[in-house]
Amino acid sequence: MNLDLTNALWIQPDHALHGETCRIIIRKGSIESVEKMSGKAGKTSAKRGVKTWDVEGAFVSAGWWDCKAELRDPGHETAETLKTGMDAAAQGGFTRIAPSPRTSPAVDGKAALDFLRQQAQNHVVGLLPLGCVSTGGEGKNLAELFDMRQAGAVAFSDDAPLDHPELLRRALEYVKPVNGVVYAEAAEHAFQADGVVHEGTVSTQLGLAGIPVEQETMRLERDLAIARYTGGRLHIPVISSAAALELIRAAKEDGVSVTCGTAAHHLCFDHRQLLNFNSDFKTSPPLREASDREALVQGLIDGTIDVLCSDHRPRNPEEHDADFTLVRPGIAGLHATAVAAAGALQEAGLSGLQAAEVLHQSLVDGPRKLLGEFATKTTQAELTIFTTDGPSDLPAAASKAANTLYGVHSALLAGCVLGVITPGGLHRN
Repeated sequence: MNLDLTNALWIQPDHALHGETCRIIIRKGSIESVEKMSGKAGKTSAKRGVKTWDVEGAFVSAGWWDCKAELRDPGHETAETLKTGMDAAAQGGFTRIAPSPRTSPAVDGKAALDFLRQQAQNHVVGLLPLGCVSTGGEGKNLAELFDMRQAGAVAFSDDAPLDHPELLRRALEYVKPVNGVVYAEAAEHAFQADGVVHEGTVSTQLGLAGIPVEQETMRLERDLAIARYTGGRLHIPVISSAAALELIRAAKEDGVSVTCGTAAHHLCFDHRQLLNFNSDFKTSPPLREASDREALVQGLIDGTIDVLCSDHRPRNPEEHDADFTLVRPGIAGLHATAVAAAGALQEAGLSGLQAAEVLHQSLVDGPRKLLGEFATKTTQAELTIFTTDGPSDLPAAASKAANTLYGVHSALLAGCVLGVITPGGLHRN
């Protein structure tokens, strides 16, 4: 690919041209140079074999990575396929994606990992392959972590809480010599197991059993204690409460090797959206109080929350269009993750540039610190082109899921994604 991006606002906080209007010159798929432009450049006739894309007023940064998404392929393609999920990721500005390995069959060995990589290899979006912590993702016996690591697994996840503390201990210790990462969901599901939504005024009004914040914090405290004991790298993929945020902050200050993420919908919505039994907002972990939402936004800004993720959870109509208590929780939001987060950040008082810097911190720096050492290294261009100001004109979601709520309900959306450039090609919205 030979391409000149002109009138681009370069986003890289440690770069001399951060925030400046630049020309980004890409030759043979690699960034040849980033040059400051003197004044606005109009349309110019491109050199032979070189295309020009004028992205006036748009930010350009290193490509965004999504560290947590469920694509459900193989096994549940009626909700999503690998292709439709990765198409939605490109729409959302992601250049790489880490899909849940808890599929049918699960990605719990080298053969399954190799098959997944083969299926995804021709897409514009790259794969960050995760392997299961346990065989079949069942939370009982340790999976073939070493073989999967050798085959390119970037981290290990059962896409679920690791209920047996000994399994978590062994996994953290097993991957520690290779600086590996273990994901663990912070949820003690045995505590108030009948809960449906966040425990609070809304659950009371709806007459539904609640899920208290303590379900999250009691499991988080246990897992942090195990991480402190082993010295291994623990990642909590999605936190939903101010209390969990403070536990993470304190653990980091105490030297525990822990990172965490949150999902865009936890930055935009709270449990009041569930009034009138609106199942579009039924999530796991649940949407909590407005004060929790505000705390998470601040935690993303100050860097306590390391990564922003889509937590994309596609559902087929049978799973989504059902009685409220039977609806399978989740939002399919890959195509809208960044614009939703940008809206929440600007509501918190950030400028468009400041919002872009937080997106860089949580979609570029954070994911690379978490997974980059284990991702395939490339010198080829990998870029996301986006805006954070103005109304958001979301494309129709490429996801085939029945629960792509963004664009249906009002949300804190701001800006848009213009496209991505990757070693796999160019995608423009």
